[in-house]
Amino acid sequence: PDVSQQAPLFVKDHWIIDMPGVVDLQMELFDAFQLLQMLPVMNASPATAPSAWAGTKTILEIFQELLTGTGIAITLDNSDGIIDSASRKPYYETHVGTRILTVFFELIALTNCYLRMESDGMHAGKLEETSANKYTFDISNPGHQWHTDTVEDELVVPNRIIFFDVTPRDAVGDDAGASTTYEGSATDENSITLMQRINAGDGSFTGYVTRVYEDENLDSDAWAQQWAEATQAAHQRATSKGIVTAPMECGIELFDYVEVITSRWP
Repeated sequence: PDVSQQAPLFVKDHWIIDMPGVVDLQMELFDAFQLLQMLPVMNASPATAPSAWAGTKTILEIFQELLTGTGIAITLDNSDGIIDSASRKPYYETHVGTRILTVFFELIALTNCYLRMESDGMHAGKLEETSANKYTFDISNPGHQWHTDTVEDELVVPNRIIFFDVTPRDAVGDDAGASTTYEGSATDENSITLMQRINAGDGSFTGYVTRVYEDENLDSDAWAQQWAEATQAAHQRATSKGIVTAPMECGIELFDYVEVITSRWP
């Protein structure tokens, strides 16, 4: 799976190119903080007065109200005695059209809390400035599924790799005249199946496009098998491209870090 330690990503738009043998999907994404930077504050009902909370709600309740309908939830890990205190409800006024993220930054500055992203897609009020935790967003459940599949953009050729030795050597005595030979192979079954479909008119075509390597230093079938699998995997990687972008403004705390890991084959 492809794994990215970063804020949740929302799909803004996407384009798809579909032609024989090629399906290419490109998505434009933005993170939760960027979403709040785009969304404006709105009045609950038509009014000429600015949006205001005249000491009627805690800062946490104001945050929850502003996030209504955005698909983003906020939770409090620990209270600092201010953000959720009934005795510290602020008189806060802002203009309609002000970006929600601006309100968040202004109000969070009145507390001892910090905003961060959780792996379940939540913003959280947090007392600590730094954290040793890593937040993982991946393609599995219950992870944040911003990416569903990795597709090869062309046939893997060759789709069968064979390693063997034509000058067998004894593993112990290094006897060049030994009769024992070693071999190993690896295949890409998806490519073989597709090649069979492409050449469906020729019933004798097996779908294999084979490349053979001779290595006189092989000393076991297991070693030959490992070389074959590694070589076939290299050809698979050459036909599959993946890009993961982790923007600095994605919402991770200043002293946290972003880690990107990609692994498409065992």
